[in-house]
Amino acid sequence: MLEDVVGVDNHDVTFGMRIQGGDLPAIYFTIEKIETLTIGSADILYRADVTIKSVAVNAEDAYDLALDVEAQLNTGTYASVVFSGIINNNSTLDTPESGGGEEQIPATATTLATIIYSL
Repeated sequence: MLEDVVGVDNHDVTFGMRIQGGDLPAIYFTIEKIETLTIGSADILYRADVTIKSVAVNAEDAYDLALDVEAQLNTGTYASVVFSGIINNNSTLDTPESGGGEEQIPATATTLATIIYSL
């Protein structure tokens, strides 16, 4: 689903963490929770709460990347998983910070989404 995000190669989309020292911009996501919504029917629906982080050197680039990510959150079939509903719950932007020494913490835009899907 996220492979069409402009400026980010597929190898930069990772699960759970950003590879330290990896190229920016980058996207990573975490599945926070999965719940079963229906029981006993032919089409069992599940709900997943997902956190998607868009990371870039500056806040404007992180924000633009997050907008592109959010535009890709669409219903449809992805690798045989059917997304029947997507709710964008919240978006935040953390500006870059300077750490101790030469460390520079990049800007991060966070998107919290709920995905309703079936297998």
